[in-house]
Amino acid sequence: FAKAILLGVPFAAGIGGMGTIIGSPPNAIAHGMLAEEVNFVEWMVIGVPPASVLFLVLWRFLLWRHPAQTERLNVGLLNNDASPQELLPVWQRLAVMLTFFATVALWMTGPLHGIPTPVISFVPITIFAVIGVLGSREVRHLHWDILLLLTGGLSLGVAVQETGLAEWFVSRIPTGTMGALAITVVLAYLCAVLSNFMSNTAAANIIIPIAAAFSETPVAIVLPIALAASTAMCLPVSTPPNAIAYAQGKLDSREFLPGGILIAIIGPLLAVLWTRWLATILWAH
Repeated sequence: FAKAILLGVPFAAGIGGMGTIIGSPPNAIAHGMLAEEVNFVEWMVIGVPPASVLFLVLWRFLLWRHPAQTERLNVGLLNNDASPQELLPVWQRLAVMLTFFATVALWMTGPLHGIPTPVISFVPITIFAVIGVLGSREVRHLHWDILLLLTGGLSLGVAVQETGLAEWFVSRIPTGTMGALAITVVLAYLCAVLSNFMSNTAAANIIIPIAAAFSETPVAIVLPIALAASTAMCLPVSTPPNAIAYAQGKLDSREFLPGGILIAIIGPLLAVLWTRWLATILWAH
């Protein structure tokens, strides 16, 4: 059963990333490519249902493949080892909690106040810097390599579009006998496969600009590809959460395969069908 937990945590991290714009780098890439056509709430309407379905499927699969030997587990062994000296003052912890809920509320009510999602993201940065939660030491310890990877990828995606390279690729694809649904399914599975062997950010940077060039209203083709990038879980190197779980030394690399293949088969198709159906309702005009 320990293996079910160790596999469930990284798998859930990937699946949960489908739910919001900020859930994964491919989501941010797709959102930037769509130029604010999709707000925070609309993305949740699209991303949360397939993520919930995949979560339930994976939960039952892991329980079946790695059954527990007992019905009850002692969670009392999970103690918080942090000493009182390591914790922030109570008022700072309260400020962090209030800022968290305020930021989420602003994201969720975007259609009412019209503030763009990236602008709202400055709220916690500003407040935490003012009250001393984030200082120079914390800024130096940010994962700048990930931030540079994300922003560099966004720049690459814009360059692929602006230079006409995406249209050139599209013109070389034999799409005459393929419908929009078939093209979306092919690109979604292609992104999922590539994401298993390379960074899903890099895979999204390659596929999403090409997908966006297929249509004047690319929502129905770009969004499922971004969601498909989050279904790559077959190998320890597929995602950072997988690598962290593998580093615990209690899993073999082949143990990622069954659950990863299951999600890689179901996930992209589910994302494509759900997104295309919603797109006919939300963006019909």
